[in-house]
Amino acid sequence: MKLEYSILSVPYITRDLVDRKLKERRSKETSMFNKFRLTAYLLFIPLINYTGEPLIRHLNKRGIHTCYWVVNHDDELLDLAKTSEV
Repeated sequence: MKLEYSILSVPYITRDLVDRKLKERRSKETSMFNKFRLTAYLLFIPLINYTGEPLIRHLNKRGIHTCYWVVNHDDELLDLAKTSEV
């Protein structure tokens, strides 16, 4: 697959983001569709975060640098440094 970019930024699900999305999901103003969308988002993205390492290794070998964004806590950053090739 041809990618036009030299960097791929991937959202990493942090505790802060999960808390914000859960509050948004509990809001009375949130429609049923958006509640479903938020639930799917909260379930699907962490799966990609934890199973995407083969893709990340492949992209890095192709010269496409990868990075996670919005990592707010030291323990989350240390965990990523130990377990990820990002």
